[in-house]
Amino acid sequence: MTLRKAVKALLDALILAERVKPSQDAKRRAFKKYGLNGSIERFSTSVFYSVLRKLGLFDKIIEKETGAKNVYLLDETFRNAFRLSLELLKYRSLSNKQKKLVRSVLAGEIRVRSHPYTSMYFYSLWDRIPELDFEPNTREEELMKKYYVSDFYIKKLIELLGKEVEEYLKYINTTPPVSLRVNTFKTSVDSIIKELNDLGLDFKVSNRVNTLIKVYGSIDLDRFRPFKEGKVFVQEEASAVASLVLDPKPGETVFDIAAAPGGKTLHMAELMKNRGKIVAIDVNENRMKRLEEFVRKGGFTIVEHKVMD
Repeated sequence: MTLRKAVKALLDALILAERVKPSQDAKRRAFKKYGLNGSIERFSTSVFYSVLRKLGLFDKIIEKETGAKNVYLLDETFRNAFRLSLELLKYRSLSNKQKKLVRSVLAGEIRVRSHPYTSMYFYSLWDRIPELDFEPNTREEELMKKYYVSDFYIKKLIELLGKEVEEYLKYINTTPPVSLRVNTFKTSVDSIIKELNDLGLDFKVSNRVNTLIKVYGSIDLDRFRPFKEGKVFVQEEASAVASLVLDPKPGETVFDIAAAPGGKTLHMAELMKNRGKIVAIDVNENRMKRLEEFVRKGGFTIVEHKVMD
């Protein structure tokens, strides 16, 4: 039942993302409609952004398979169901039972929103989807297929970067380390370093943010005691630098617009030594609940939450 809701929510989100910008808003609306939360929301979010990232490649495959000169000449439900199917069947590990459920849900949605014949066509090509591919004819298309970036974007990057374009594409396709920012309101960097050493993990303290530790390899945050106790938070280095640049002082009032899930809010509360006031505003109610939880775990009392545009 959960997967069924996720597939419907993802299809709605992809359709809506074609006309609503930013795509995050389309995702938010669709996921709220179907009540996605927890692990299924995280899975669905990963799938949603992965489809958007591979859009150029997927659309080339769809055009080749259907014979359409442009994927946007196809029915919107069909093309987005096809895109979603390519992601789920080629790049995700689903059981046979789950695959049958996905096929049933998507074919059913196409039948209701489009036409029974379109649904029958989708049903007939299902078994071939994992093997469908696209052979590039140009340098741009080669890079698009290799790095999952649209050929339009590749052309723009070549204009900007020239021969360095592939080096850039390699970099944005690497998996970054998990960045843990130490909450010095509750512990010290040395204490967290000891915890990481005890677990035998490879890590490095940032040379830009001296309370941020980059952890390489796998770390199970759900079992990492300092994370559960609010002694560390996951925050990217660039995000943490933003708070240092602002340099909020104890006693000041700060408005954090689009605050959830709260990385910079928490960092600023720490820099302000939990004195003053931070008004954290975000339109996403579910993400704001996470911010509230992190604020509570971190031990901060100066944060006021507002769910609003």
